[in-house]
Amino acid sequence: EYRVSVACLQESQLGLLSSLQLNIRNCWAKNNFGFELIEATGRSGGLITIWDDEVFIVSDSIKSRYFFITFGRWVGINTEIAIVNVYAAQAPSKKRRTWATLAPLTSRRVAIWIFAGDFNVVRRIDERVNSRFCRISADDFNDFIFSCALHDLRMGA
Repeated sequence: EYRVSVACLQESQLGLLSSLQLNIRNCWAKNNFGFELIEATGRSGGLITIWDDEVFIVSDSIKSRYFFITFGRWVGINTEIAIVNVYAAQAPSKKRRTWATLAPLTSRRVAIWIFAGDFNVVRRIDERVNSRFCRISADDFNDFIFSCALHDLRMGA
């Protein structure tokens, strides 16, 4: 109905054995699709990126424990697209290392960069509900967004 061409899923909690049993076809309305995954560590994490092969033509990818970058082109658009599926760690130091790894990648490769996922951080105290606000993580995340010249699309009402 919505003609989704790329989907980024986090916390799949899938390891190798269960990923072989995963039926992506049940998640995707069309038969022409590709997907890549990063296995979960125990019962934590796991990323799946799915794309419509007729709309998004994948050229290559970069995998890491906390993110998966899929490079490609949308049919009809002559600019490379980088889709970054993120599932950030809980620990502030691991989040900081993730941002430090991602930032130079965005400057080394000319592309339209799209980040999606669970960043496990908020940018401002008013975004945090029923939990503690971590100023250090927020500052690190805001610095990352600024240094990569990203734009935060506000979600929700």
